Amino acid sequence: MPAATIRPLSYVSPLTHANAGLRKVMLAAGGFGDIRFELAILGAFAGVMLLLSVLSMRRQAYTA
Repeated sequence: MPAATIRPLSYVSPLTHANAGLRKVMLAAGGFGDIRFELAILGAFAGVMLLLSVLSMRRQAYTA
């Protein structure tokens, strides 16, 4: 796959934002304020995954 096709998909991956945050902190000596955007994206991803898992567990509980 060409890079132009994969690049937009990488912005959805939480690893991209975790990597960007770690780079800012470790290489650029950034602080908490510098990685607010990355933390917000990771928190939103975690919230969506938690919501999906709760909904999945509820559906399994009622069908079992």
